[in-house]
Amino acid sequence: MSMETGPMSGPATIAELDRDAKNLTEGLGRELTELALERLTRFYQPLVDALKFSRVILEAVTDGALAFNPGGQIVLANSAGQRLFGLPPDIEGKTIEAVAELACIAEPVRQALATRQSTASHRITLERGGERWELDVALHFCRDARDGTGYWLLAVVRDLTSLKDLTFQVTQSSKLASLGTMLACIIHDVNNPLANILGYSELIAQELEEMHNPGLDLFRNRIRIVLEETMRARRIVENCLSFARYSAASQRPVDIPQLVEDTLDIFRSSLKQKGVKIETAIQPSLPAIYANRGLLQQVIFNLVKNGIDILGRDGIVWVRVRAEGNDLLIEVADNGTGIRPEHRNKVFSPFFTTKSEKEGTGLGLSIARTIVEEHGGKLTFDSVVGEGTTFVICLPIERRTSRRNGAPASATSAQPAPASEKATLPRVLVVDDDPVMGGLIVDLVQRWYSVQAEVVFSVDAARASLAAAAYKVVFFNVRMNGIDPVSSFDRMKEAAAQTPIVTMAGSERPEFVEALLRRGSSVHLRKPFSLNTLLKVLGRLVPGQAMA
Repeated sequence: MSMETGPMSGPATIAELDRDAKNLTEGLGRELTELALERLTRFYQPLVDALKFSRVILEAVTDGALAFNPGGQIVLANSAGQRLFGLPPDIEGKTIEAVAELACIAEPVRQALATRQSTASHRITLERGGERWELDVALHFCRDARDGTGYWLLAVVRDLTSLKDLTFQVTQSSKLASLGTMLACIIHDVNNPLANILGYSELIAQELEEMHNPGLDLFRNRIRIVLEETMRARRIVENCLSFARYSAASQRPVDIPQLVEDTLDIFRSSLKQKGVKIETAIQPSLPAIYANRGLLQQVIFNLVKNGIDILGRDGIVWVRVRAEGNDLLIEVADNGTGIRPEHRNKVFSPFFTTKSEKEGTGLGLSIARTIVEEHGGKLTFDSVVGEGTTFVICLPIERRTSRRNGAPASATSAQPAPASEKATLPRVLVVDDDPVMGGLIVDLVQRWYSVQAEVVFSVDAARASLAAAAYKVVFFNVRMNGIDPVSSFDRMKEAAAQTPIVTMAGSERPEFVEALLRRGSSVHLRKPFSLNTLLKVLGRLVPGQAMA
């Protein structure tokens, strides 16, 4: 039996073994494959998650982002980049040369791939659909996280068009303010002789009337024409001045810290390219102040821009905001070369600049000081050669006051006092660096009032006179050459004590006049003022001294 069945069972056993071996091999293969897939998944999943996370981040940013492999093929384009360049959705995998929409950045990308050098900034102009965009393109090399040896190029594209428009608007505002400042200076210079002509013409007309001589009628008529034409010239000047002024209604509560941040945002994109940093230190919970926001922004813009322009790489501009007593201080400092001693007394002079003709007009700091002063503040600076310069804007915190309910009366509301018997002559002091104007006021005052009037030509001389004698009233020209109107008025007020001070100027904005009244000016006269206005002021401040 065994001899018969042996040969029959052999082949069946081999077949079964072969089948079992195949099943075992397939089973092991499946298990090994599953194990390998599991291990590969476990190994690569963090990379996949990181790639997904990176794509989410790139989709969230507002700048365009395009990634290229070493062969120049596009491996990634975020939504912002697709919108900016108008790219089709199937862009990935194509070379940059094959995409016409990317022609404007093709050359910088090719150069970066060839040299493997990152570049901080390329200014590119994109034209599409009849419109133009100003772009800033930064190229960065990134190591391929899959094997650590490859690399790819990331292009970050920022649209500078809106920023350029904002910068243009600020520049235009600066030019208009320059024109306004020059016009105001011209008006001030015109108003001084115009005030002299008006004053002496009125004096001559009054004296001719008192002569009661019919033979002088021709001269009376001629002087009347002179007066009418002078008044017409004054109206023309006032109309021009309305262009150089901003309205008092333009003042609103201004959040200075926010204004500073908004102004600094203008410079953010250009700082990295220039290698300059801006550091801020802003005191929290600062009160708002009444101001013209646009003009104050122009002041801060000019100071920061000046600091950035003179700095090289690794330069720093510090902007600090804090309260000190009743004032709010804005400091703009830099670690540049400083201002040379021979230039310091010219810093605020119109048209003075150390920049080239194409870089600056020399009006920025002059305009800035004018704006600050017309807000009742001061603009000062301190500089050390080789260490840097600090400009300080000092603005009053208190709210602007209304002229109602006890505020100082204007010149036109004063009424002449009735004549009275002469007593010891009171003294009137006139402070003006224009001897013709000073002499005119002295003549007019002594012509109609029983007073002793004298004129001095500087603040120091006025302080000496006030220390030596008692005066009933002081007429003070706050726009004398070479003086700071606010600090000079404060010095006059300190010396005058309780003596009323009548301030005078050829042209001032309402906000600056309000600041003088808050600081203690009794009345402000804008040149050219009429004889009647002057007499009304004297009637209120020197009662009982009008001549019969």
